[in-house]
Amino acid sequence: MNDDVKSGENGSRGRRFALIGTAAALVVLLAVTVIGAVLMNNDRNRVASERDRVTAELAQSRTELAQAKDDVTHARAQAPDDERHAEQVATDYAVGAATVDYRDFDAWMVREKTNIAPQLAAKLDKSAPQLRSLLAPLQWVSTSTPITAKVMSASNGVYQVDVFLNESTTSTQSATPNQTTVVYNITVDRGAGWQITDIGGNGIGS
Repeated sequence: MNDDVKSGENGSRGRRFALIGTAAALVVLLAVTVIGAVLMNNDRNRVASERDRVTAELAQSRTELAQAKDDVTHARAQAPDDERHAEQVATDYAVGAATVDYRDFDAWMVREKTNIAPQLAAKLDKSAPQLRSLLAPLQWVSTSTPITAKVMSASNGVYQVDVFLNESTTSTQSATPNQTTVVYNITVDRGAGWQITDIGGNGIGS
């Protein structure tokens, strides 16, 4: 009988150990599952966060690219208008500079200094006495009409413009109007408010 009791006790302990082992295994499995779920959830969060970041950067890049394309398109569309404006500025100046009457020298000097850079105006002021002494004895009178103007080069908003004029001149050397074609080489700076920064050519005021 004692053997039967011992055998029953041993069987009961075995079942308890088995249950404890099974429970422990379940706890470990559950822990692994929970940890795996947490890690997986963290991975998903990191992936989602990275995806959102990349998506935002791509969207920003697309916006910047679209803006850059718009800027280039606008610049290309604007370029012909700017060139025409530079040509008009240069033409207006050249016509005024080539219209000379020795009896109204001061008015001519005003036209010569209209819309030109300060340093250029200072040079004209310095040369004014010599010009007056040249024109008065010759009794120089000239009028001009524009023929054409052309931007010869452009760089960073600075335009080199050639202006062709038909000029009619009388003087003590020729009472009959002398018809000539004169060329003004004029530099126009858009960045300086479309001021004229240099004048060349064979015009009387160059």
